[in-house]
Amino acid sequence: MLCKRCIAKLKWRRAYRKFKLRTVPGRCNLCHEKGCYKAYRTVCDPCALARGLCAKCVKEPICVDVDGVPIAEGVEAGGGSEGEESGEEEKEEEKKKEE
Repeated sequence: MLCKRCIAKLKWRRAYRKFKLRTVPGRCNLCHEKGCYKAYRTVCDPCALARGLCAKCVKEPICVDVDGVPIAEGVEAGGGSEGEESGEEEKEEEKKKEE
C-alpha cells in the first residue's frame, strides 16, 4: 500500500529509468524481519496493511493501492479490473476532447 505522493515518485523513477529493483530483501522498520521484497519500501506489506501506513514513507495518508484504486477500511483490494476500466474511460474522454 502506497500513498499518492509515493506512487508519483515511483512512476517518475520508472519513466526516467532511475528505478532499480531490490537485489536482497530488506528489513522491515516495524517488525524487524526480512520481509521487504519490493524496491523503495521500508515497511513490509503485511505491516503496512495492518497499520494503514504507506510502505515507503511510513505516514498515514489517504491510502491507495499501487494501481491507484482507493482502499476502503475492512475491504481488501480487488483484482484491479476496475482501475483499468476507469483508466481506459479517461483516455477515451481525452481523445474526444482533442478531436
